[in-house]
Amino acid sequence: MMRHTLWTFILLVTAGCSAGTRTPASVSGEENVAPQEVSPPQEKASGCPASFAEAKGGCVHGGQLPSSMECTYPEGECWCGETPRCSGAYMIPMPPETWVWNCVSPPPEVRADGCSGASPNHGDACAEEGKSCSYGDCCVLTMTCVNGQWTGAGPGCPP
Repeated sequence: MMRHTLWTFILLVTAGCSAGTRTPASVSGEENVAPQEVSPPQEKASGCPASFAEAKGGCVHGGQLPSSMECTYPEGECWCGETPRCSGAYMIPMPPETWVWNCVSPPPEVRADGCSGASPNHGDACAEEGKSCSYGDCCVLTMTCVNGQWTGAGPGCPP
């Protein structure tokens, strides 16, 4: 009998304490609802700016690189490095003291021109014959729908 009563007590306490369950009516007669569990906010990697908006300007201070060179935010990703230079030619790397936070947001699912936000792979299926879409800010890849498949030309980089 004692064992049965103990298990009943444990089950009742456990059921009454789980997240989101209704608790007994309060003294005023109103019904209370226990709060749902909320996962704690994810901490940024050490050395990352507190937010995507704050990731601008120099990222090397006093000759010290940040402990995290890449940071992820809901709005996109940032990395500490040289400002991207658009050229197909080899360029001498810039000293770290000149490095800045470079940030990018993910592309939309579909762009305003009707092209997918992310570049399709060569051979992926496409529906609009002759449709041409360009991808990239510097070295541009142009994808064209030919015979129901994307085919690519490029990337074309400036000298």
